[in-house]
Amino acid sequence: MFDADRAEAAGRAGAAVVLVRRETSPEDFHGMVMAKAVLTARGGMTSHAAVVARGMGKPCVAGAHEMLVDEQQRRFSVNGRSIAEGDWITLDGATGRVFLGQAALVEPEAVREEPVAPAVPGAVPVAAVRRCRRARPV
Repeated sequence: MFDADRAEAAGRAGAAVVLVRRETSPEDFHGMVMAKAVLTARGGMTSHAAVVARGMGKPCVAGAHEMLVDEQQRRFSVNGRSIAEGDWITLDGATGRVFLGQAALVEPEAVREEPVAPAVPGAVPVAAVRRCRRARPV
């Protein structure tokens, strides 16, 4: 979906939505919440899309500079190929790769828990880091 309002509506209806934008802004937040993933042409690791998606645990590819987004026509093109709203794409947020089609995914699983800091006599643990394997194409 190329519009946050449409992404929100489709997500609420149960559709698996990838929000595709030139770049996101705070006005796109409601669409990002309902999207399964976010793809932007502009940005990088500290862009709005990347920070918000990461905070929600969603895959994000931000800064796909070769991608030309036409939000009015609801399509994007890259390497001579045009992808329209409704075409399946799959994002790998760990590598930044975008796949045409619906890839089979493996759910991430917890590997182990470890303390954030070494034990300090008399300290009370407040948090732990959960290391997970990322979902990956099969």
